[in-house]
Amino acid sequence: MDLQGFARPMLLSIIMMVGCAGNGAVPVPEMPSQGAAIPLPDDPHRQFDFWLGEWDVQNKHLREGDWNDSGTAVALIQAVVDGGAVLEQWNGELRGDPLIGFSLRAYDPELGKWPVYLNWHGGRPGGFGLMIGSRNGESMELFPPDSNTSRYTFSLVHEDSCQWNQAHPTEDGGWTTDWVMQFTRRQPPLAVDASNAPIRQPPDSAAGFAQTRQLDFLIGAWSGTATELAADGSEQQGAAQARVSSMIEGFGLLQFVDLGWGAKYFAALGHDGGAEAWVALSADNRSDGILRLVGEIADRTVTFSADTPEGEVVERWSCDGDRCRWVRSVHLDGRIVARVTADLERDE
Repeated sequence: MDLQGFARPMLLSIIMMVGCAGNGAVPVPEMPSQGAAIPLPDDPHRQFDFWLGEWDVQNKHLREGDWNDSGTAVALIQAVVDGGAVLEQWNGELRGDPLIGFSLRAYDPELGKWPVYLNWHGGRPGGFGLMIGSRNGESMELFPPDSNTSRYTFSLVHEDSCQWNQAHPTEDGGWTTDWVMQFTRRQPPLAVDASNAPIRQPPDSAAGFAQTRQLDFLIGAWSGTATELAADGSEQQGAAQARVSSMIEGFGLLQFVDLGWGAKYFAALGHDGGAEAWVALSADNRSDGILRLVGEIADRTVTFSADTPEGEVVERWSCDGDRCRWVRSVHLDGRIVARVTADLERDE
């Protein structure tokens, strides 16, 4: 996976709005632990399982040498595609202004690291960014793919609490922490599989996200039949089910497609305000990692695509009333080498 040249995380620009003052001599606040300490597992695919659940978040920022409460949030962290990826939905406020966003992360064996794709909206058009990292002792550390201009650290992992810190490098080679999120698990614990969550419609307050509302016609439960043409020329048929839900006050969409032979496809759909383009962060239970596809809308057809070593991956929804066709295909040298087609009707 080529990660060079990817946009820096939008959270960095949000930080500039709240200030980055401080020095390494100011102690970083540590939240009281709740429950037993949880060691990170040796299996790298499971190293973010500690974060699954629903959390109350207390933000703290360092300004002029003092740590101050800077806002609260609710973070919903769920597994998708049989635990192959972790979805974050974050809804809160910072310095009195709304701050919402989502991320999708999955362990990539080829890289030996966790790419984390994220989209945050803090009163300005949200853009997609990327952090990438791995385990360091009993912490998870993430950095921009092309520099060490910032560091995200998950630490102090316990059954019902954990902490996230953001730090920036200092001139003497150290790090200065300027933002802390303290996570406290909500009770009772929430189901952590996002595929079983209720389908949500965007609230009236989502009118401000005009771009994301363009795909409201996809929201709902769908069922039908699917056919797969595999790369080896074989075909199979079976039932197909799809669920599309609004997320985070209408900020984006969650798409689940389950096929009768056990294949599962997930995508978090959002609008990149900086690039003025749609983006789908895609994961499935037949491959590792996350695929970032860029798309466009024409009437009631939305098409996403991405170049990969195996060829160009294209995912398309084409809808007419209460009927839709979902297609995911791989194109190489002008030929379709693999394709899944699902013909769907909206459930009553």
